[in-house]
Amino acid sequence: HGGVYGNASHRLVLHNLKIENFLWSGVRLFRWQDGKIHGCLFIAAGGQAKRNKGITGGGMFLTWSRGCEIYNNRFIQTKDHPGHYYGIKGRQANDTRIHHNTIGCNFAIELPFENESGVEIDHNYLGGVVSIPKHAGGPVPKDDKPWAFHLHHNYFNTSYAIEGPRNGLLVEHNLFDF
Repeated sequence: HGGVYGNASHRLVLHNLKIENFLWSGVRLFRWQDGKIHGCLFIAAGGQAKRNKGITGGGMFLTWSRGCEIYNNRFIQTKDHPGHYYGIKGRQANDTRIHHNTIGCNFAIELPFENESGVEIDHNYLGGVVSIPKHAGGPVPKDDKPWAFHLHHNYFNTSYAIEGPRNGLLVEHNLFDF
């Protein structure tokens, strides 16, 4: 499943890890709640060997995260690493903040499934697309956050920067440099 695998992890903190040349996923977590991943280095840590399409993994592949924080991590894609590489990939993220990361891979962040809510993506260097397109996002959340995704104060350096559409998407104060 991954270099680090967890299921039903409550308050799990991963810090100061280096995961390099790992196929599928560097960190693979299911039902991760109230945790943090910070200060880690992912070098070619995700994807599949000798495949350019189909299901691929990421530096982090998170399923059903809630109340989590991902910050101060670095994701590097190497020219020798085959196939698609995702920095942060997941589904069903809720009340999760992704900030102050350097993500230099073709898909920086992919959260393409329905019913995510309260996901804040801010203050990141994003060297690839942020993909949040599927099913137009489902219903706009009715809780204390009037958005499903809030992208702000990020630096995008590719013209294919944000893949959408998505209901409840708020994009403001970003720099698009291409």
